[in-house]
Order: sequence, then structure tokens, then C-alpha cells
Amino acid sequence: MTNVSKLPNPTATLTLTATMLDKSIIDANATVRKLALYLGVDYSKMVNGEKRVVDARLFGKDECKITFYKASTRGDRRVSISKLKSIADVGDTVALTMLNGVVVVNLTKDQEDFERVLEVMGY
Repeated sequence: MTNVSKLPNPTATLTLTATMLDKSIIDANATVRKLALYLGVDYSKMVNGEKRVVDARLFGKDECKITFYKASTRGDRRVSISKLKSIADVGDTVALTMLNGVVVVNLTKDQEDFERVLEVMGY
């Protein structure tokens, strides 16, 4: 897998479970919260049920949307990535990173192509 330390800072990483893919319910781990803050989304200032949507793209593929939100009931911090099932399977690790905008990369499947792009871009 691509060495995450080579990726632009901040970069969020997620190792996907069946629930994450099937229900689009992904807890916003510390790396996701750091990226969100960089993008102007501050979970600490959001109210339960609030959502913020950021345009992104799937590496080498279509545009997508990343939704940062707080769950309506308990206020859990979550993230949802549209079209994620089209590029990933259970157990894959994906990165949300900044390369000429927000990019969602499957580090498990797109490793070689992505490493070439990073090299060309000077990372």
C-alpha cells in the first residue's frame, strides 16, 4: 500500500467495513476530522443533524460528494462518500487527500497508478 506519509497533509484514511459500504455510515476518525477542518468543516461547531457537502472526485474516475455530518440523535461525527462502493470493497483502505482538489483514492487497488501520479506531482 502507498506510504501515507508521502501524501499531502492533511490526508484522511479509512479501512472499510461492510457497514461503511452498505449503509454509508462511517465514523469520522481523527484523520477525517483534521481534513474536514482544513476544508472549513468544524465538527465542534456543528449541531446534531447538520451536514456539509464537499465536491470531490474518485481517483481516475467520476466526481463524487463527501458529506461531513453529525448524526441527528447522539451527534456522532460521521462522513459519507458517494459512489464509494464503485471503487472499493470490504477491507480496502481509502484515502481522502488533496491533489488539485479533494480526491478519494483506493490505496489497496490503485496503488501503482497513484504512486506514479504522486511522483509526477513531486510528492
